[in-house]
Amino acid sequence: MFACPSSSDLSILPISAYNLATLTRVTSLSVQGYNGSRGPLVRMPSNICFFSNLQMLNVSFNRINLVDSELFYSNPSCLNTLRVLDLSSNYLQDYPSLLIKTTQIIQEVFLQSNQITSFDLGSIIIVSISINLSNNQISKITNNANINVSTYTSSFRASVDLTNNSEVIDVTDSIYEMYGACYEVQQIFNTSLPSIVPILSMSFLNINFARSKINCTCNQYYIQQSFLYSFNNSLSSTYALSNTMCTDQTLFFNNSNIAACQSSLVNFTTTIPRLCILNSNNGNISLVNVADNITLTYPYYLPQIVNNSYCLFTFYSGSNRMSIDCVNESSTLTEISSFILNSIYFQNITQVSINNQNSVSELPAYLCSLPSNTIDLSNQSFNILNSRTFPCSSNNTVQNINLAYNRINIVNLTLSNWIWIDLTSNNLTQFPYSLFDSNQNTRSARQLSVRTLSLSSNQLTEFDLFVYTYADTNINLQNNPFLTTRDGYTIIYNYQKRSLLIGSISTNVIPSNQMRFLLNDPVAQDYNTCTSQSLNYLIGIFEQIKSSNSSTVDIECDCSSIYIKEYFNLLNSSDKITDRFQCSNTSSLTIIQFENLTETNCLSNITLSPNRLCQFARLETLPVSNSNDSGQSLSIILGSVLGSLGFLLLLAIIIGACYYIRKSSIKNARIVSLPNNSRYTDSNRLEAHMQTRNVRWPQNFALLDLMQAPPPPPPPPPRPENTRNSKYFLRTKQSRRSAVRNSSSYYTASVDLSQLDNIRHQRRRQRPNDPPTDHDAN
Repeated sequence: MFACPSSSDLSILPISAYNLATLTRVTSLSVQGYNGSRGPLVRMPSNICFFSNLQMLNVSFNRINLVDSELFYSNPSCLNTLRVLDLSSNYLQDYPSLLIKTTQIIQEVFLQSNQITSFDLGSIIIVSISINLSNNQISKITNNANINVSTYTSSFRASVDLTNNSEVIDVTDSIYEMYGACYEVQQIFNTSLPSIVPILSMSFLNINFARSKINCTCNQYYIQQSFLYSFNNSLSSTYALSNTMCTDQTLFFNNSNIAACQSSLVNFTTTIPRLCILNSNNGNISLVNVADNITLTYPYYLPQIVNNSYCLFTFYSGSNRMSIDCVNESSTLTEISSFILNSIYFQNITQVSINNQNSVSELPAYLCSLPSNTIDLSNQSFNILNSRTFPCSSNNTVQNINLAYNRINIVNLTLSNWIWIDLTSNNLTQFPYSLFDSNQNTRSARQLSVRTLSLSSNQLTEFDLFVYTYADTNINLQNNPFLTTRDGYTIIYNYQKRSLLIGSISTNVIPSNQMRFLLNDPVAQDYNTCTSQSLNYLIGIFEQIKSSNSSTVDIECDCSSIYIKEYFNLLNSSDKITDRFQCSNTSSLTIIQFENLTETNCLSNITLSPNRLCQFARLETLPVSNSNDSGQSLSIILGSVLGSLGFLLLLAIIIGACYYIRKSSIKNARIVSLPNNSRYTDSNRLEAHMQTRNVRWPQNFALLDLMQAPPPPPPPPPRPENTRNSKYFLRTKQSRRSAVRNSSSYYTASVDLSQLDNIRHQRRRQRPNDPPTDHDAN
């Protein structure tokens, strides 16, 4: 027994807490309203098939308006043990043909007091006791279950009650083609054929049309002939058909109006379904197999048994929506069978709902293989998006993902093959960088196809310029509460602390409305754009931001932007940065003052970012060039090398000049000499000799030139006998040197060095008794 609030509407039974073994033991099930009110069911519950041994089902006096025929068509074993079915007092409009066809031993069907408009004649062959269709609106015969009576061997002759239905019920010869009973007509006109039991004709015997009538015209010619052939022109009054009336108030059986016809006048080409064809000669019968010629109908059901559990897949009209209903929910379902995945109904599915769950916070892994490559998970309960809640990261099949209107605040998911992701109206506070990680290392690894990422209406507070580096992705950032400074400029923050990858600049970013951005040196430092090439890329991003109608970009005109201004001037000698961007409302200088500002003016006031990834090089060390950084570096290196070589060459020239001057001085050296008529003492000769031996010091000659010739020395004292005594000799030599050094003046003259030996020999001949003098002492 289930107790439900009177206001509840159920399309499935609340049985997910029961295991399959428990449900298998149930043989009788009743779902009804209480105390005179209607029950909660609004349709035949799809999980009714979980009761595999059910024999009696009573769902009368509910609000059921649909019995999904495809539920039983796709699952022939559903309710095949049913003996009694009570669907009375509901809101049904269609006869439950497939439900009755599925059953094998059904005996009684109660369908009274509904709004049914057609009757399936083939169900008379299946039901063994009775079918109550009273108090409906039946006006025609149909075969919605595609029942082919030629596959049955006998009729159970169930009684059918059509009391209180439409005044006229359309019954024509088309029923023979509709139910594949053309052979019954053929044997009437070809007596050579083996005789068979006319099952379809005999199914009329126990139909109680009550006050409903039949049009008796040539459209019933084959029916009339079949009755006469089967019952020898007489029909027992025990059969309900004996009292069936025509619209002209004549009896239907053996009607004289029909007997006057020569053939049937039915337009058989409009028969649906047409399981066989009756030729116009009434003899040859051509059969066609249309049992499989069924167009896609919805809802459609496919069952699957997994790990001793049972799941039912329901496909709805529109071909893109499916629901899954499993015993014990879907915890035991690990994959969808290839049979179901390959079904034509499964090809376009994008929306999946799991019955018995109001919403989904973790995606079952088996849904990563949807043939449509698209899954709609909007309006669910996702809070975190990672490999556990969305286990499709290693699967390249799902490429389009709708996660709008969830509660996602963290994205830590890497997907390599996505094309479209909708994260609109979630609680994200930062950009989902992980979605790009698989493509971020190199730009060549990114997909060539354009992707789309919607982040509108989230809680993003800090703007990251990295969104402009994903040139292959459309990014929507509208309606996010990006924080601003007190001056009204949006805060720019490099959350990843990564350098910008120089490449194509995205033209597909949609920022929030009325955003204002401030360009200065700290922003460039935060993104490691302190070189001319990278800075030019950064300026390109801000120009792209400026190009959007709703955003403005200003430059801070003071020392905080000195390097942006100066580097830009180096790269663009004919352009100014203030021609690209206006000065901000935080600037301390006018445009003219800012353009005249130099690095020297700002050296004591350089602005550095606390999060900087680089520092600008001093402009004094950089050559003025319009080339790129590599060209500037090459110029600096070449200048340094050439400067060093020039310095070494100059030094060599100076050394060579000094050497040449010294050599010239030695050649023209001045030495001390005496007049030819002067007599010299030993000390005079010794000093003159020593001065000429010291020619390596040119400064001595200059001193000699400035001195006057000394006066003649006094005669030497008598020399001792032992003139060879070394001590005495040395003392004498020393006294001579001292005398020369202490003399007040010298007589100097330039002499040729080649005359030096002649002068020396001449003097020795003049003093033969003098001992030999060692001129090389000291």
